[in-house]
Amino acid sequence: MARDYCPPVAADPPLRVLTVLTYYHPHWTGLTELARHIAEGLVEEGAEVSVLASRHDPSLARRETVGGVDVHRLRTAGRISRTMPMPGFPLAILRLARSHDVVHLHSPMAEAGLVRWACRLAGRPLVVTHQGDVVMPSGPFNQAVQRVMRATLASTFRAADRVVTHDAGYIAGSLMSVAGERATAIAPPVAFAPPPPGAAAALRQELGLDDRPLVAFAGRWVEEKGFDVLLRAAPQVLTKVPEAVFAFAGERGVAYERFSERCAPLIDALGPAFVDLGLQRDPQRLAAFYAAADVFVLPSRSDSLAIVQIEALLCGTPLVATDIPGARSVVQTTGAGVLVPPEEPDALADAIVSVLDDPDQFATEVAAVPALYDPSAAVARYRTLLDEVVARPTTSTTVDRLLADELDMAYRRRVGWAMERLDLQPGDRLLDAGTGLGNVLYVAEQAQPGVVALGVDRSVERLGRAEAAGVESPLAQADLLDLPLRTGALDAVLCSEVLEHIDDDRGALLELRRVLRPGGRLVVTVPHADYPFAWDPINRVLERLGRRPITSGPIVGIWTNHVRLYRPDDLRSRLAEAGFVVDEVEEQTHHALPFTHLLLYGVGRALVERGVLSGGAGGRSVGGRAVGLVRGALARVDRRNDHLPSDTRTFVSLVASVHVPGG
Repeated sequence: MARDYCPPVAADPPLRVLTVLTYYHPHWTGLTELARHIAEGLVEEGAEVSVLASRHDPSLARRETVGGVDVHRLRTAGRISRTMPMPGFPLAILRLARSHDVVHLHSPMAEAGLVRWACRLAGRPLVVTHQGDVVMPSGPFNQAVQRVMRATLASTFRAADRVVTHDAGYIAGSLMSVAGERATAIAPPVAFAPPPPGAAAALRQELGLDDRPLVAFAGRWVEEKGFDVLLRAAPQVLTKVPEAVFAFAGERGVAYERFSERCAPLIDALGPAFVDLGLQRDPQRLAAFYAAADVFVLPSRSDSLAIVQIEALLCGTPLVATDIPGARSVVQTTGAGVLVPPEEPDALADAIVSVLDDPDQFATEVAAVPALYDPSAAVARYRTLLDEVVARPTTSTTVDRLLADELDMAYRRRVGWAMERLDLQPGDRLLDAGTGLGNVLYVAEQAQPGVVALGVDRSVERLGRAEAAGVESPLAQADLLDLPLRTGALDAVLCSEVLEHIDDDRGALLELRRVLRPGGRLVVTVPHADYPFAWDPINRVLERLGRRPITSGPIVGIWTNHVRLYRPDDLRSRLAEAGFVVDEVEEQTHHALPFTHLLLYGVGRALVERGVLSGGAGGRSVGGRAVGLVRGALARVDRRNDHLPSDTRTFVSLVASVHVPGG
């Protein structure tokens, strides 16, 4: 082969996105239209996009390509409230999640918990676009559905890599708030063309409206949209504008809610002043409806951001909307309308009349709307977000894979937490202080291959076992009270399950602060002094009897070779005294099987060391069918630790993230 030969550079494979939702095109709601615009926009950006949804109409194909998107539809088993159960969903979501790079869930969806489960098993990141909390009408069944759905969605948001909604103001007051810093807002990609010239006038003529003032509203006829408030305001509008007409476009016969029937007397009272166009599936006719109106009204009780408001503005019609989070977003962003308090027909009537008196008062603001909701810009932001969660090396997609065979669920939880807080980047200089067998250092190496790491420990024997277990970073014998490193040499330090072994833990923390640069990060994990009875029943009983805990021997538990255990205030004060800024302290893992510590670190470790069980990568994982069954049982118990009540008092682990001032 010639010396100047240069092998071709392989092109990066396209991003593979799995979009999941209950209904997809040709079903029509704001949610499904938004999902379609994002999916097809991502295809135009070069991604490969599949959709998993219900086969809500038996005449639809089970699989077809729509707008470049590979659509998979599942058979349904009737209807329950707003959703259509899909018996084949669990297997389908797991199979498809494994063949894609990232899963994009459109919420609310009854199967959100199954999507979360599939992402965890498949090791795939999960991004959720949340389009509004579940708000059900009164009644025991509906309220039970609402409680179950909200609990399911909250759990999903806690587990998701990112949670997106349309309006930043909606996050704090919604279920999304549980996602914390992972919650963000992206303006929706609304691709909606205004009607051709003359279409609005033709529709007015068809409806016999001539030049009468037209008040338009649209959407699902459900209680949360507040259409009854508009109907109660209508008579007051008619006293001031007698020729006004109220026209509705949408679905009145909603299967899961009889709100339209309850509004029937209010509709009948309006007589010919009320016009029902029904659900408009033709985009051009819907655009003509928007353009024919003098004002578009949406008096929502709850909303994340109504796409119909943007569609109306794109067709040149100003708005009247409720001044609540989400619903007020479009008016606040554009200035093209009036906001009114919720549930106040008088204020709503006054606002409608003020717009009808001068429909052109918002002409300038309406004309600027297309630039504010550019579909291509919104899709580009989604693409960037999806690329980020797929590429991020320390998310659950990497750490969960590395710890997939881990039996100690408390260890798995605290190591995942530590990796997230360290937020290692290529080139970061990391010290694993007290590396022991190198288990956590191995995870850090694999999660971020570009990190420059060093492991230190007092035991030469343990360092040798760390190297044999696959740790690639340099290892050195050193005392944490006198590290062979220059001042400010490091970007990050991990000190996991070490301080409890050291007589002078304050001195060790001072030394760790010395070797960190200004702004450098330290993550510490220690055992909790208030540990659960089930984790170590023997020592818990001894402590309650005022006896000294067992720290060595065949029945040792959480006190193994430990000088002390810690409570949150103890750890915070030691860290602060050493000069660190405490960013976060968290107590972890309450639920555990009886004698967990003894079984894992007494019996289990002895079996691995004697070769009865095989050790895996990093020296901790073990294989075998029986072990797999045990792991499954432990994982089922551990899932209860995802959502501990606020009054929980006992924990296995105490974890902290701090940094050096400055930098």
